Amino acid sequence: TDATISVSGSFDATYDAQLAGLAGVDGVAFEYGPTGSTTGLIKYTGSCVLTSYETTSAIGDVVKFKLVI
Repeated sequence: TDATISVSGSFDATYDAQLAGLAGVDGVAFEYGPTGSTTGLIKYTGSCVLTSYETTSAIGDVVKFKLVI
């Protein structure tokens, strides 16, 4: 199933370095465990494409990011 997910939040340099390198890369694998990563808990897996990633900041404001997968 195809879907689009938009995410936004506060900028973090570590995540920025990882996400910037994924822009446009096909088939990035992911695993999401809504209740944790322990064996036996529910996990969702798939692949995605980071279609956009941007950071924004106003003078004197917190730096923020937005991405779409």
